[in-house]
Order: sequence, then C-alpha cells, then structure tokens
Amino acid sequence: MYTYSEFKDDLDMFDLGGSATMLDLEIAYRELAKARHPYRFKDYPKLAEKANKEFTEINAAYKRLLKATGLLSGG
Repeated sequence: MYTYSEFKDDLDMFDLGGSATMLDLEIAYRELAKARHPYRFKDYPKLAEKANKEFTEINAAYKRLLKATGLLSGG
C-alpha cells in the first residue's frame, strides 16, 4: 500500500491532497496538461521549450500516480 507522503510531490503538482479521487486526478491532469501543452506556445520557442519540460514532468507524475493505484501496469 502506498502512502500520501510517497506521492506528495506528484499530488502537489496537481494541487490535490491525499483524499483525492481518481476523477479529481483525471480532471486536474487534463487541465494542467492543456495549460502546459507545448503546442500552445508554438510561436514562442523559449516558452515552448519550458512548457515541453513541464508537460513531460506532468505526464511522468500522472503515470506514477496511475501505477500506484494499479490502473497502469508496465512502463
């Protein structure tokens, strides 16, 4: 069983607490991914580069949380 402290940074990224539901996570993920998607900054290369890094971190955190819940297996 995983504890809140193991995933605190990931949950904080989505502005969620330890009592967040999967629906809360999915909504937060979609909102954050949409806001930080590099394509939104295609006309601004420096911002697009930063957004790409953040987008990658968002996806990695989401995958870790899905793995922790058992909804994602493998890599």
